Amino acid sequence: MKTFLHVSFFMFFLHVTRAQSTKDLPSPVANLQNLPAGSYVIPMDNSLQANTAGFFNLKSYGLIIHLLNNGVKVKWAIRAGKAKDASDFSGTAIRLLPTSTGLPSVHNFLAGPFVISAPDTSGVAALVQSFYTNNALTGNDQPAVYRLSVASLNVDIRHDLSGFVPKAAILNDGTNTSIHIAYMTKASVPVSNYEVASATDLVRRCYTFASEPHISSSSLNTSFVDAVRVFTSYGGNFLAQCEAIESYENHASGRFQTTAGISKVNMAITSAQTNYPNTDLSFNQYQGMFSIRLEGSVRNWVLNSGSVYKNNGHNHATGPSNTPIGASVSKMNNAAQAGGLVFYLGNHDFSSISMIESINGIRMYMNAFLTPTSLNRSCAIGSFLTAVLSTTLKSFTVKQRADKAHLAWTADKNSSVNRFVIERSTDGISFSVRGSVAALTVNTVASDYHFTETIQSELGSILYYRLRMEDQQGKIVYSEIRSLRINRTGAAESVELFPNPVVNQLSISVPEQWVGKQISYEVIDLSGIKQLFFNGLVNTSSKQLDLSQLKSGFYYIKMNYNGEQITRSIYKK
Repeated sequence: MKTFLHVSFFMFFLHVTRAQSTKDLPSPVANLQNLPAGSYVIPMDNSLQANTAGFFNLKSYGLIIHLLNNGVKVKWAIRAGKAKDASDFSGTAIRLLPTSTGLPSVHNFLAGPFVISAPDTSGVAALVQSFYTNNALTGNDQPAVYRLSVASLNVDIRHDLSGFVPKAAILNDGTNTSIHIAYMTKASVPVSNYEVASATDLVRRCYTFASEPHISSSSLNTSFVDAVRVFTSYGGNFLAQCEAIESYENHASGRFQTTAGISKVNMAITSAQTNYPNTDLSFNQYQGMFSIRLEGSVRNWVLNSGSVYKNNGHNHATGPSNTPIGASVSKMNNAAQAGGLVFYLGNHDFSSISMIESINGIRMYMNAFLTPTSLNRSCAIGSFLTAVLSTTLKSFTVKQRADKAHLAWTADKNSSVNRFVIERSTDGISFSVRGSVAALTVNTVASDYHFTETIQSELGSILYYRLRMEDQQGKIVYSEIRSLRINRTGAAESVELFPNPVVNQLSISVPEQWVGKQISYEVIDLSGIKQLFFNGLVNTSSKQLDLSQLKSGFYYIKMNYNGEQITRSIYKK
């Protein structure tokens, strides 16, 4: 069965941002809590958490994970709206461990400190001591723990990590696992919290986080990319570093952050030129500089011409005027659910623990690892899942037919979806339920589904549709949002191109109202040069264009009909 891939209308593409009540996206809402006297604070700044050599003590991450492994109720304090290197909260405290400082004093805790409320501190000191012993740590190489002498009021708790045990799959598809294993070792992360795996393991084994240090585009296949897409759509977190960024984002099945991919530029950006957007999100919890020009095949990048962010994509380290980009994040699942984040981290390796840019690169990796998810919180690392996650949609299109909106989608074979709930919006933010369609009980082959409703909308307005997919275990995944503009002729502006990517023959599906009309087609490369031109009457609702003479790359298809111009983007293999 041929699958028709919907391509968003390029000229009217809208970057839709959901309501920012989520903890994972820009402009988070503060969650203020009071920490009573006796609460523990694990500082994460360069002064209070310095090691024997005077640099930030990465072992503090291993300590936090050790506590989570033992059921300690750890919370992550990050103040919403804070500036770079600003305080998250202040408190009167003494250093409790590894040795007491005696008299209490006022401290500013910054860079995302972790806290344990006083009622939850029973037995924690002994667990901290066991971490020191297990890792043969002495002196200031032992992570510091402070205790509040006076209650701290209105502390912004971003993430409650209670019950969350991070489980990492370090992907060996690019044969560079030693890079990320070294980060875990430098931070003394317990070996029970990570293991080497392949991307295809993500849909059948238990992990909360996956990372690919470096993989070339020639080594990356569609099954790896599809597995990461499913994993993040269900609420797992994924980090790509160096060449893995370019390989995943520019793969035809990728596009986790952008509509038309990225290009590495590796510009020589100085530390003074580096900007740090979104310093109040978990990925950016570190003090001091991060370099977006350190080393490696992909240090920084820009969006391709015509490419824009999607999936709530946003930057975390850039050059002047937000370009080039050295670190970025997108969110693949429902904004109200934890996780589903795709982290991109430039530079090949962070091997030094005495250079701040390298230390902070490792910190960004560990921050991504510790960001909570809505997936696999209660199963053992690497164990087989009771229900294998399955790729859900192969296509999803929305068209206007007369006064009705017609939705069509195809679900993969062996999909675990139980039903599809159709949701509609007039602003792309607030959605309401329009109906539901039960999934077929026998799904050994790809299955087609349809939904039609009467459109109560004025001409020229835009409607937004999405599918809420629910599986037998109660998991919920949302499709991408499709927009439908009602034009003055009543014909939908959503023209379909398939296949995309295309090898030689491109089919263009047009509304029936266009049949018998004069239409011209222009094929233009990214530099604006016209490569091909087709003109003539449309005799059927499907037009075939021969693109065999084009080189591999991205192109725009411009269609001129009845005084209107419609543009689509394609990729020629």
